Amino acid sequence: MKKMVILLVLIGIILISNIVPKVNIGERFLYSTKNDDFQYTFIPSKGGELEQLNFRFAQFSDTLSQQETLYRRFDRKWWKFWYWGDYLFNPKWKYPYLKPDTVK
Repeated sequence: MKKMVILLVLIGIILISNIVPKVNIGERFLYSTKNDDFQYTFIPSKGGELEQLNFRFAQFSDTLSQQETLYRRFDRKWWKFWYWGDYLFNPKWKYPYLKPDTVK
């Protein structure tokens, strides 16, 4: 019975921490192509929007003869359980991840 109460409390904490909106002041999210020809830093606290990222990348792609892929350069930190809801539903995480050591 005691284990069940502890489990329910932990699940409750995880659920509540993912429902409550978070303010990420000063966080930066870097996106780039594999060879760093295009880079964009997304800063939500300064009013940055992913639509602007997509618009600028589309302009950049129009100048190229071949199709480039846009990658996110920031990893998920799974131990920060309060971000799990963001990882699942926020579109900034939908881009493929590029490890820093694979950049040309």
